[in-house]
Amino acid sequence: MVFPFAHELRWLLWGFLLLAGALQTLAGGYWAVPFWIGLALVLLVSRTRSRAVTADPLDLYAPLDGVVVAVESGVPDLLHERDGPACRIRLRQHPWGEYVLLSPTEGRCLDMWWPGKDGTGSRSFGFVVRTDEGDACVINVLEAGTPRFKTHRVSAGSRIRQGGRFGLVGPGVVVDVYLDDNVTPAVSPGVRVTAGMTVLAELRGHR
Repeated sequence: MVFPFAHELRWLLWGFLLLAGALQTLAGGYWAVPFWIGLALVLLVSRTRSRAVTADPLDLYAPLDGVVVAVESGVPDLLHERDGPACRIRLRQHPWGEYVLLSPTEGRCLDMWWPGKDGTGSRSFGFVVRTDEGDACVINVLEAGTPRFKTHRVSAGSRIRQGGRFGLVGPGVVVDVYLDDNVTPAVSPGVRVTAGMTVLAELRGHR
């Protein structure tokens, strides 16, 4: 049986469980209440489930559970991974999770960045994935004014499967997905999406 909670927060789950149990035994239930509440909150944000992703090298899937905020064409490409403008699909994470961030396609992680990397002052973190068919996809997780938690399980140069885990993001974060401008999106603003299951667009392939 697969443990239904994110690997990244298991240490926090065990910590709250042990502290709550110890206080419950040694000091009584009143002192343990905050830790039981903390345990419930960690269970809420770390829950995850297996997803049956239908692998298709030219299908680009939603990287998170949420809603499409905007679909724009002709925007500047974030990292200049392509010649000319890009198509940007903006998504907002569902506030009640799940909070997993999945790879929308299969390929190699070419680059990644996070706040403070190389002293750039960036307030976002993200990844560039290039498919075996030659398409480049940029996933950029925007920072917000409220605290967020972010972890990642891949590194630059590593391969990742379609629907593979990048890690966790916090509730309500905004994620931009950049594609070639000639790609036709399969979603429109207001559409609810499910990570690893909803197709955002069909890639062209450049091999």
